[in-house]
Amino acid sequence: MKRLMILLGAVVALALQGCEGKIQARLDNGIGLTTYENLGLIEQKPMGVGLVLTEDVRSASLTVKAHPINYTISVGEALGARMMHALVLQFDRVRLLNEPVLPADGSLDTLMIVSLKGLDATVKHVPDIHTVATKSSGWIEVEAVLKDIQGQIVWVGTSRVETEASRDSIMVAGGQNAGAALNLAVEATVAKLVSQLAVSGSLREYLEARS
Repeated sequence: MKRLMILLGAVVALALQGCEGKIQARLDNGIGLTTYENLGLIEQKPMGVGLVLTEDVRSASLTVKAHPINYTISVGEALGARMMHALVLQFDRVRLLNEPVLPADGSLDTLMIVSLKGLDATVKHVPDIHTVATKSSGWIEVEAVLKDIQGQIVWVGTSRVETEASRDSIMVAGGQNAGAALNLAVEATVAKLVSQLAVSGSLREYLEARS
């Protein structure tokens, strides 16, 4: 039995060594329970928000080498989609804009500009007897600024999250597992931002002044 276990471990290691090349690891676009928990009572505020994702957010991506595989982890789409979803839950009018300019039709009252301040990740593979563990770590830092129609700042939120994750695959390293830590980090940073926004005194004052 011991000899069989050693042979299986060798097979796993060889399978891992044979996985040379490039793998695209995409993150989840939907929001999870962490964000809902941070939102608390979901009650849409009577305000129109235009979401602007800066170019560094839209194109956010990392290439991480875990010998012998190069993983490309796309972050921007997941971060943008999750922010959009979170805002839709909080405000009665939300629109994704390409530029930080409010539409002339008066449908929106504010601009939220989301920018990326930092991003990094590591990935490594640890072969075991029957499986390969993909261990990843990552961090992301994001800033969100809400401005009114005159360009005055209503609210500023920042969030920096560091996470670690380990996922097992049978015989070969799982491609999507490489992004597990960053997936958690993006989810958590969106949750922190919407939590800050939900309790913002300056936003509450702004809404009261408009009512």
